[in-house]
Amino acid sequence: MARYFFDLTTANFIVLDRTNGRELGDNAAARDCAVESIKAIMDAKPWRGLDPTTSAVDVTDERGKLFFSVPFADALRSAPNK
Repeated sequence: MARYFFDLTTANFIVLDRTNGRELGDNAAARDCAVESIKAIMDAKPWRGLDPTTSAVDVTDERGKLFFSVPFADALRSAPNK
């Protein structure tokens, strides 16, 4: 299992994941976690004005090395309609 960290990046700022990260089985599980995080962020009142075309969750290791990035627009496109 690898430990993954999830950093929020936008056109104006970056919020680094300062938690202990999450141990997940593989990159697919980490991507699913990033997508769920994006959905939760967009549902939270303070973040509703965030532009999904310029925002992403960067999935990194404990040293900040980028595994991959999940753009908000991609995550929201894959979300089921409410």
